[in-house]
Amino acid sequence: MVRDQIICFPRLKREGEEPVLFRRVEIWDAEKQEAIVFLSNLLAFGATTIAAIYKDRWQVELFFKALKNRYSKYFINFSPAISDKAGKSIREEIRSWDLHLRSDKAIEDLSRMFNPKIRGWLQYYGRYYRSAMYPYMRQLDRSLAHWAYRKYKKLRGHLRRATHWIARISRRDSKLFAHWQMGERRGSMAGAV
Repeated sequence: MVRDQIICFPRLKREGEEPVLFRRVEIWDAEKQEAIVFLSNLLAFGATTIAAIYKDRWQVELFFKALKNRYSKYFINFSPAISDKAGKSIREEIRSWDLHLRSDKAIEDLSRMFNPKIRGWLQYYGRYYRSAMYPYMRQLDRSLAHWAYRKYKKLRGHLRRATHWIARISRRDSKLFAHWQMGERRGSMAGAV
């Protein structure tokens, strides 16, 4: 122990009460070769006890800090969802299909061309956490809306109308694309372009 002091903060006291007392304990950490300062309101304990309590507490704080993810939420469970890297590759694959340039194909043809791949993604990545696949499948719906936007004259210049058209088809014939059979409310992306 290097220093043990009692500090009085008169500005923190309320009328008719005693001034607020704090204890400042400074110890030397031989491992890190540095002084560590603790500020506490535990006046009844010895300085070495206070230092031991706060040092242990600090280890607990570091443990919980390590459990936090990049969004500052505690990582206390594991959800077997699709990884960001795999999701990015799915998005890239969907973009590489250039659906908007395939206006010579009917929607049934697109379904036959891409359904095996979509079904594989859903079975592999969506086995345990299917709802994690929703954003990627919504992108596929957006790509289909862009396809309809370019294919049908009545939908040109009306992307929202094309989106609603795709949503109507998904409700009417949900077996056309594998992702339309998922638990997601069909047609929910209507207007979300």
